[in-house]
Amino acid sequence: FCISKDSTFWIATKTGDLYFSDGFDKPWKYGTFKSNESELVSGRTFERASFFNHDTGYISGFIQKGDKQDFIYWTNDGGKNWQEVKFGESSWIDANYIDYEGNAWMSGSSQLIYYSNDFGKTWTSFDKIESTGNMRISTIYFENKYKGVVGDFWNRIYLTGGNCKTWEKIPSPLDQKRYVRTDEHIRPTIYKAQIF
Repeated sequence: FCISKDSTFWIATKTGDLYFSDGFDKPWKYGTFKSNESELVSGRTFERASFFNHDTGYISGFIQKGDKQDFIYWTNDGGKNWQEVKFGESSWIDANYIDYEGNAWMSGSSQLIYYSNDFGKTWTSFDKIESTGNMRISTIYFENKYKGVVGDFWNRIYLTGGNCKTWEKIPSPLDQKRYVRTDEHIRPTIYKAQIF
């Protein structure tokens, strides 16, 4: 679910559908992507639509063609037409954040963070936060172009002050023993982290 700077609403679904509304009091319309209701769309699991403005945005999630998951769908005409834009290594995109100035950050199963400063048209990648281990980021948020926070599926939280070039690990509520895991077999995922 995304609201662009000019109050256009966008919804992308796990079945590969896209819906939009031109404002708070306007009706919903089908977007270009529409799945057959009787079957799921293989290789097109949309997690989110991210729009910078009425015209420019992208769709991310588990989007696959053949054995590749290294692209998003990008538009600059309000979703009338979409093109595949490669962002880097194959990855199921779990975490995403955009600002209205054209900056965007994504991360997923590759454990890399992908960054765009041109409204999602081109992407670069940053190294893994932890070079060893399995830190799959589940939430990402940036206060400005440089200062951000991420959380992962295993309850780790990191801050950056240099747009993903350096990181500082901070204690999570689990680290501080503020809550107890009731089931050791379920991941203690951080679903949302934000800077106030």
